[in-house]
Amino acid sequence: MLPWAETLRRQVDEARTDVRSVLQVPAEPLRIAATHSLSLTFFSDWIKLIGGTFSFGPLELASESLAGCERLMGDGRAQFLLAHSHLATLVRLDPALFRSVFVGADSLVPVAAPGIAAAINLEGGDLSSHPFVTYSEDSGLGRILSQHLAMSRTIAGLEPVLTSHHAGVLKAMAMGGRGLAWLPRSLISAELDRGDLVPVSSPTRGAIALDIRLFRPTARLCGAAESFCAAATAAGNRGL
Repeated sequence: MLPWAETLRRQVDEARTDVRSVLQVPAEPLRIAATHSLSLTFFSDWIKLIGGTFSFGPLELASESLAGCERLMGDGRAQFLLAHSHLATLVRLDPALFRSVFVGADSLVPVAAPGIAAAINLEGGDLSSHPFVTYSEDSGLGRILSQHLAMSRTIAGLEPVLTSHHAGVLKAMAMGGRGLAWLPRSLISAELDRGDLVPVSSPTRGAIALDIRLFRPTARLCGAAESFCAAATAAGNRGL
């Protein structure tokens, strides 16, 4: 979108917000785009913690890959984007048009089924004999993991036997003994507790720390959306 067109779109959106406020037009749903894994694991408890599901009016949740969420935000079809974030791998939104706030923490944990995990050494050596299931480029977690592996000199030889943008698919593959996977702890906490999945770690190669961030336009939003963002920011500051 051309810069002047983006400016015009924001001005029209702000004018529409002002008209609704004056005429007391019923509020439209808050539109939130969230990545698949966070839609399944984080979203429900997070909404409850920041004020209840309906405190800010009706919500519309679009569950997509990160690439899909970015398109929704860039096209103005979502007001917020909930995604994992890492300093080394930025979300592909123009920082002049979008900003984010911290709302939670997570981590990517290298795991495998029992028996397989014990045979994997991430500290060095050729890993080409170990099956590896990982994320496609559309996945935000895939971008983060690819960057991490590219910077990890001791991890070599990993060749994916399957790629998917859905962490749930990789979780099922890892539990079925089909390979090593880096999965969000929020998605596999129960499986780790039961021993269905076992962490594959070493003294220097373990989990990848992640932020969970809420992205929004820098332009002013409607009153309900601004209140929602303020509540999410306050909850994040309290460490929720």
